[in-house]
Amino acid sequence: MATINSTTTPSRFHNLSPTMLADLIGELDRKAKAATAELDAAKDAFKARGILIAEGDAFAVMMQKSIRQTLDTTAVKAAMGQEWVDDHSKLAEVTSLRITACNKALAAA
Repeated sequence: MATINSTTTPSRFHNLSPTMLADLIGELDRKAKAATAELDAAKDAFKARGILIAEGDAFAVMMQKSIRQTLDTTAVKAAMGQEWVDDHSKLAEVTSLRITACNKALAAA
């Protein structure tokens, strides 16, 4: 059963029922994941071939290498303690959607 917690300014999806919106989000999520997998495979092929620059009719692709620095939070917690980490951390509220296939969709697949 769908629950509506708030209303917002109308969007192009305002006329969809919660059920229809859930199905649309699920379908778009499936397509996005498939497109991401295809894009990742194409990027891997580009890198594996050692191409530095390629220009097509519509797009150009250039490979660049860089160094990324990340913080080892496990080491920081061990060295400084959890309380210090908590005192120096910023909290932010995050809203996420969990998208799963319903039994009806799984049976149809």
